[in-house]
Amino acid sequence: MFKRLKTWLAAWAERYQQREIERLHEEGCRLKEEVMKLNGGGPIPLSPEQRRLLAEKAKAIDPEVLKQISVFDFQDFNPHCPNDTSTKSP
Repeated sequence: MFKRLKTWLAAWAERYQQREIERLHEEGCRLKEEVMKLNGGGPIPLSPEQRRLLAEKAKAIDPEVLKQISVFDFQDFNPHCPNDTSTKSP
């Protein structure tokens, strides 16, 4: 009996967690669109400190999972990316 209850509880928790992840991802996408509209369609402006913090947090996440959940461009997680022109001087 306890084994079935444990299995059911684990399945319920996994479904709940997945729904919450999906909800938060949709909310992140909506907020990104809102910020981009306010920013004239350009990328979300991040300070060097914000980029560093995002890069730190992104290191702890599997790259495939990061691609699925991210509402930012990959360059926002890697401040040293060679394609990133926002931190270079003109």
